[in-house]
Amino acid sequence: MLLTVELERALSREPLPACGTDARGEIVFLNAAWDEHATPHDAPRAQRRWLLGTSWFSAIAAEARPFYERLFHAALALEPHARAALLHLSECNTPTQVRRS
Repeated sequence: MLLTVELERALSREPLPACGTDARGEIVFLNAAWDEHATPHDAPRAQRRWLLGTSWFSAIAAEARPFYERLFHAALALEPHARAALLHLSECNTPTQVRRS
């Protein structure tokens, strides 16, 4: 598991949804905000009880999955104290919302 006790506590305090995975990409942690932000359209399949233990990669479209799997494993390969980072910008747009993270 990639989560330390300290990281899990910090993610639990986050007001926005936060997710933690293991090294295979299995979802092992979702904070309480995850359920609070699940829309009625998404619920219940977007709630913690349904997602814990599933693969994060299974939620990604098949054609994009290899890219995100490589990105995920590249991030895990970074040396913890090397002062290196991996930054990925993405957009998640709908007809009514433009969102960039």
